[in-house]
Amino acid sequence: MGACAGKPGPPGSRAPLVMPSVACAESVKLHIYDVGRSQEVQVLNRVLRIMGTGMFHCAVEVYGLEWSFRGTPHSGTGVFACKPRCCEGHNYCETLDLGATLFMEQEVDVIINMLRRQWIGSMYDLLKHNCCNFADTFCRFLDVGPVPDWVLNLVGAGAALAETGDQLATYRSSVVNSLGRVVAGPGCCRKDELACFGCSIELCPRTACSTVQRNAAVVHV
Repeated sequence: MGACAGKPGPPGSRAPLVMPSVACAESVKLHIYDVGRSQEVQVLNRVLRIMGTGMFHCAVEVYGLEWSFRGTPHSGTGVFACKPRCCEGHNYCETLDLGATLFMEQEVDVIINMLRRQWIGSMYDLLKHNCCNFADTFCRFLDVGPVPDWVLNLVGAGAALAETGDQLATYRSSVVNSLGRVVAGPGCCRKDELACFGCSIELCPRTACSTVQRNAAVVHV
């Protein structure tokens, strides 16, 4: 920081005509995307946003490039750059102005190279170590962070659920068995969704297993 300021002169000399905050200030923007290209996710995010959360892909723009993080099948870095607001695979939603960093472009390059070594693609975690977490970390290094809470809210909630996954799985199994016996009577799993209340809420013993497997497959895509 402050690298644009000239070297201090001898006592009594004049101060630099341009202050560092003016000479070095570079705008930093947070680009928000709806995860994937699904219209359903876009609609869902409009609703979740009202409640202060959502399912987002995030990237940070500074000095003309947009930086983010993604999972990879190898042990190399997951940090990548692209043209601002043009990240493939996601639907651009909005841009937030986070202010300005006083780091020069060469200094930002040093920060990015450090993050490249730390954010390995194979360590990507959907809930705890993802693009939103990367954006938050990068913005803090640039002295413009943190990112807004609503960007990370779903991540935090999901992580909390993941940490208690075993307990939730046990509870769900218990509910499936109990509720299934009560509501799934003769005619269960007919085409009429109202014929079995258990089926309509995905708790019917005959469909619960396939539902869990289907959801697990989606999460790990």
